Amino acid sequence: MLEPKTKLKIKKAFSAVLNVIFVTFMVLGCVLIFHNLYFTPVKIVGSSMYPTLNDNDFGVMDTHSSRISRLERFDIVIINYPLGSDYFIIKRVIALPGETVSIETATGDLTVDGNAIEQPFITDTVKTRTCNQTAGIACNTSKTLTEDQYYVLGDNRGNSTDSEHGVGLISVEQLKGVLFAIEGVCREDGSTASDGAHLKTCPTRSYRWPTFY
Repeated sequence: MLEPKTKLKIKKAFSAVLNVIFVTFMVLGCVLIFHNLYFTPVKIVGSSMYPTLNDNDFGVMDTHSSRISRLERFDIVIINYPLGSDYFIIKRVIALPGETVSIETATGDLTVDGNAIEQPFITDTVKTRTCNQTAGIACNTSKTLTEDQYYVLGDNRGNSTDSEHGVGLISVEQLKGVLFAIEGVCREDGSTASDGAHLKTCPTRSYRWPTFY
C-alpha cells in the first residue's frame, strides 16, 4: 500500500500533466482556428516558380490589404491575371512602384535604380535564361514603373509567363495576396490550369513542416 503522502504526490503530478495537456491542446486549437480564419489556402499549379515552389505544393497566403501594402522586393505574390478573371498566377516581386528596373540580356543580372541587386534564390545558370524569350520590358533596356505598378518574374527563368514575357507590369488591383507558407503537397488534383495558382482546391493533403516566405 502506498503512503498517503506518496498518493498525494502522484495525484498532484498526474493533475499537472493533465493541465499541461489541456493547455497545449487549447493553444493548438486557437492557433489552428486563427490559421484557418486569417489565411487563405493556395495551391501551386505548374513549374514557373521552380525550384522554390513545386507543382501541387499547398500552402497559405495573406490576402489582407495591410500585408499587400507592405510588399518588399522578392516577396512571392498571387496575382489575378487577367484582372477580374477567376485565374491566378504566382510570381516573385522584382521591382517596386517608382523604381527603374533593367536586366542584362546575356547574364540576367538585375539592376534597380542603377544599383546591382543579387538574386540569391536562383543560380547563375538559371539567371542567364531570364531574357531567352522575346524581350518585353526590362531586358537590355530599362523601365521606370509608375506608383501603382510592380515588375514580377517567375524563378524558373525562361519558363515563366511573367512581366517580361506575356503578362506585363502588374497593378496594385491585381494583387490577391502574399505567400506566407508552403505546408505540404496536394494528393488530389482537380485543376485544369496549366500554370499558376488555385485557391481552396486541395481536398486531400500531405502535410510537412512549413516553409515560410
